[in-house]
Amino acid sequence: MVSRRPGSSRARPALAWSARLATSPSRIMVAALFWISLLSLQGAPGRAATAPADTLPADSARAPSRVVRRFPPVEVRAPFFDPRSSETVHVVSGTALRSFPIDRLADLLALQPGVVAEAEELHVRGGRAGETAVALDGLSIQEPLRHRALEVPLLALRGAELVSGAPGAQYASGIAGALDLSTADPGERPAVAWRWHSDGRTGTHFDRVAMRLDAPLELLGLGLMTAGEATLDDTALPMLRSISRRSIAGLSFGWRAENRMLGLIKLAPVREPQRFTAQLLVGRQVHRPYDPAWTLDGWVYLPANPKATPDFSPDSLPGYRRYRAADHLAVTDQDDLAALISVSTLRARGHGTLSLGWLRSRAVTSLSGGHETGDFVHRASFANEINGDRFLVLWGDYPLYRESGSDVLTLRGDVDLATKSGGGALKAGLGLTYESVSMLEWDWQFIGWGWTPGEITPGATDSL
Repeated sequence: MVSRRPGSSRARPALAWSARLATSPSRIMVAALFWISLLSLQGAPGRAATAPADTLPADSARAPSRVVRRFPPVEVRAPFFDPRSSETVHVVSGTALRSFPIDRLADLLALQPGVVAEAEELHVRGGRAGETAVALDGLSIQEPLRHRALEVPLLALRGAELVSGAPGAQYASGIAGALDLSTADPGERPAVAWRWHSDGRTGTHFDRVAMRLDAPLELLGLGLMTAGEATLDDTALPMLRSISRRSIAGLSFGWRAENRMLGLIKLAPVREPQRFTAQLLVGRQVHRPYDPAWTLDGWVYLPANPKATPDFSPDSLPGYRRYRAADHLAVTDQDDLAALISVSTLRARGHGTLSLGWLRSRAVTSLSGGHETGDFVHRASFANEINGDRFLVLWGDYPLYRESGSDVLTLRGDVDLATKSGGGALKAGLGLTYESVSMLEWDWQFIGWGWTPGEITPGATDSL
């Protein structure tokens, strides 16, 4: 029904819209469904009611977080050496030295950034082997001939500091940084520690034994710390040594292909070990490289013609001579010794230290592994003095002999004084070093064909 005003021919707009809506059943159904769904969201059980607009956060990222679990704070502390210095110090603690499964200190230093260990040589920041200065408690332990550093037993080390960049005055100077080693002090009570690593004779016959002993002495409050280490290995080469093993009381003793032995003795006061320290470091290395070309053991026939090839037989035949070639190349036997004495005075405002060190190194390379006289002739011959062919490997001689030695004496004094205000320090030092090196090397010496213009003279001596 449409209502009309008296005297008006037009209907009201609202009533007109209602009339049109009433005439459309589909529109009535859509409107009803809309209001029913809205009411169900607000009051239906099991559904979350819409929160008022003023309680919703403007940004979900700024919503207050709820603490699920609170962890205790962790503090990490490290020594801050010098804020004005460009040096970078990598500290290797004694705990790391004892916990990592390593055989040498270089294996642990290779884990530091910028350090590479390759072929038993340490390279710091791209430097060559020997360009890293190595010191033990402030005194250098590098022999001056090849800049090779003495090794220290791992159980005897208290820690190590690898310095890269421009080192401070307290460190040794090296192109590729410096490595400062410090040994452990004697303990107040007797203690023993030992390690043994072995492959059980199932591989390359590898054995590594290390031991450390601490004992206080009933003399002037001193204590003694001793440590030793031995590493023996036949590497991956065949075990064909001829006279390298000896049986004593049913046990086999002797050299293997690679042999390294180290020992250290330290004497210092138990209460204040900085006041006085005396150390003795010894080491020996024996290298016996194997070569399959030097393993013939039998009989050989030498033809009258020196240019003819000799005949070899594993059995004895008429006219053949007994022949036994060396089963190894030249043997290198190396002995090292370092003695250090340090005395310090401790004061409230500083301290002073006076140190004296002696470094001795001797090495010999020969087929027998021992020293030889100057008239010893190194040549490859077949009982024929006029044969000068140096490439006759069958006879088994090795044309190389080398002796080397070095001695280094070092005197060093250091003073460290704090200022009265306590905000700075004055450091000074003085060092004196004496080095002596010697080397004797025969690369080739034989008696053979000498050359004279117009003729050939047998028996001349050629030496390089």
